[in-house]
Order: sequence, then structure tokens, then C-alpha cells
Amino acid sequence: MAYIGSSIASLFIAFSIGRASSALPQKVLPDPPTLDGPHFRFTIVENKGWSDIRENEDGEMEFSGYSVDIIRSVASRANFTFDMLPPSGHGALCEQDNSFITDAYDSRYRGKYLCGQGDVQDKELRNTTYASDFYQGMFYITPKRRLLNKFTTPFVPPSDGGLQLFGTATHIRNIDDLIRQQVAGKTRPVCLKANTAYADFVRNSIPDLDVVDANYGVDAPEDFHRLLSEGNCDLLMIPKPIVTRAIKLLSEANFCQANGKPIGLVGDALDYGFTQFGIGVRKDMPTEVIDTMDYWMNHLMTCPPTEDTCDSFSVLYAEVTGNGNECGYEASPQEDTLGFWPIVGIVLGVVICFLLLIVLIFSVNMRLLQRKRIKKRWVFETKLAVFFGAFHYMNSLRLFAR
Repeated sequence: MAYIGSSIASLFIAFSIGRASSALPQKVLPDPPTLDGPHFRFTIVENKGWSDIRENEDGEMEFSGYSVDIIRSVASRANFTFDMLPPSGHGALCEQDNSFITDAYDSRYRGKYLCGQGDVQDKELRNTTYASDFYQGMFYITPKRRLLNKFTTPFVPPSDGGLQLFGTATHIRNIDDLIRQQVAGKTRPVCLKANTAYADFVRNSIPDLDVVDANYGVDAPEDFHRLLSEGNCDLLMIPKPIVTRAIKLLSEANFCQANGKPIGLVGDALDYGFTQFGIGVRKDMPTEVIDTMDYWMNHLMTCPPTEDTCDSFSVLYAEVTGNGNECGYEASPQEDTLGFWPIVGIVLGVVICFLLLIVLIFSVNMRLLQRKRIKKRWVFETKLAVFFGAFHYMNSLRLFAR
């Protein structure tokens, strides 16, 4: 009876606690953050596949690519509108060629990262028509840039944004191998894209590496193929996501070889240095704007790709990237040239065969001479036998005649 009574009491207590807990106010998550429809300007730096810029039949610029899709997906959820523009060319960081005069937003500036960065961070442009609120286009988040402007949360993919070598050079596992090959005169300097933050980083952090500036405006496959074919460099160093897409495009354009050698990823990507990409934001941008963008970027990086309302970054990224193996590059191919000892073996083999041939010829000649002597002797002996036979026969006839 005591046991039954205690069980009933326990059930009563549990029921009472359940009713009490259900009466407590439930914690409700706040609604996702949105803005009240502000309008922003984005400077887009051209980078084939990631941020493409072209002019339509009406002369208007059209923007597309992974970096652009990120902006559109976030804007539709965070509730803001935007304009997109290429770099104006009027920023203080933008290197200009004084040999010609260019208009604002000239196509020469479209692929220059520092030009795009300058439109956002330069205070001198703040009250001009060239000023922008954001810059986008596979920009590394760097300590120096953080001092001059803000950044959104890093976007993923790509998860591996380290600097990567690619080209036609072989037997290189890492930067140390490359430096040794350069010292030995086996590999040319590495091409770095001029007017980029990572070019300065490589020069400062790897001083023993022989590098040269490569002046090209857009990361297009024909640009990479030209640089490798001209012979100024056997390798380029650029962010790995751009490399994998570049090799995919090289394969599609039948540019897989430079000077008869396949192009591919060379060695491991740097495991230090710049690795994260983000959207650059002007320094005085309200925190509410950045927080709202960060929320929706995080949402689009984590929502299931199978969800109808999710413009998953992973799906958008898969449409532009490659794996880096499309051109059949081999990191350590079998050498076409032979080493010292194989050559010595071949020479000795040829000499021995030659000597054996001489011995064989000599032996055959000796046998032929011997057979000739035997035949000559046989002929002589035959003639001699015939002569003596005839002489004997004649003597016999004379004796018979008597």
C-alpha cells in the first residue's frame, strides 16, 4: 500500500510540474532582421566567372557571376536595393598610366582590385559621384583593408581560399621546392597579378621567391595561356578558387597546353596568409546594415540546398568552379631525358655489340679462307693424282706393247 501511495504521489507531482511549465511564457525567436529599403552602390571588380561585366546592345553594363549572385540573394532577403558599377579609376590606390587619358569607369579599370577598393575607402571620393558603399569581387579580407574599411562575414564556399601555384612546371611540392628549382635555373620567375594585395603579401612574406608582375586586366583563360606561352614565367600564383575555375575554362577553350606542356595545379596551396573572402564595406556604414547582411549570408551558407526558398551559396558556387585536373597535368611525370648511368650503359652496350660484330666477321672470314685453302689443296691433289694415274697408265701400255 505504501508503494502504491508513493507512485500516485509521484504521478501527481509530475502532472503538477507539467501544468506549471506549460503555463510559463515560451521563448520566441525574433523575426529575421530586415532593412527599410535603403539603396546602396556596389563597386564590382571583374573576375571571369566570379564577377563578369559586359555591355548589352543598348550600351548598358550587365553584371553576373557568383559574387554578383551573392549580392542579389542577400538583397532580396535583407530588403535593400542597389546599383552595380565597375571601378571608377579615380581612387587614390588606382594606378593610372599618364600616357593616356581615360574616362571614369573605363574598361581598363574593371579588373583592378585596388581601384575598386579605392571607390569605397577613399575619403576624398566620399562626396563625389564616384563613391561607393561596398566593393565585391573575390576580395581577400586582409589586416590592412580592415584598418581602412569594414567587411561582412566571410562567405563560404570557397572553403580553401589560399594562394595556389599553377602552370606547367613539374616536380614541385611546395614553395621551398620551387625556390630550389629557381636557384638551380630550372624554373622561371612566378607571375603575380599587379595591383593586388596578395602580390604585395607574397613579396613581403616570401622574399627568396623570384617573382615578376603580370599586367593583365581580367582573369580570363586566354590571359593565363598567353602568359605561360610567352615564356616569361612557368607558373602563376593566384587564389585557389580562381585557379580551379581558370583550368576548367582552359580545358573548355582547348588551351590546356602551353609550349607543349599541360597546365594544372602545382604543389600545395599556401597554408598561411590570405584565405577568406568578404564584401568590403565603407567605414561609416551603420552596424545594423552589416549585421543584417551577415545574418542572411550565414543563412544562405547553411540552409539545405534542397530547400526551395534557399539560394544556397554551395549551389551557386558549384556552377562556376572546377577541380583543377581537367587538363591532365602530372605533378611528377617520368623524365624524357636519361641520367648519366643509363647513358653509360647504352654506350657500353653499343661498343660490346660492335666488338662482337667484328669478332663474328673475322671468324666468318677465317672460316672462308680455311675452306678456300682446303678446296685449293683438294684441286691440286686431284690434279696430281690424275697426272700420276695417267703416267702410270702410259707406262703400262708401253710394257704391254713390248
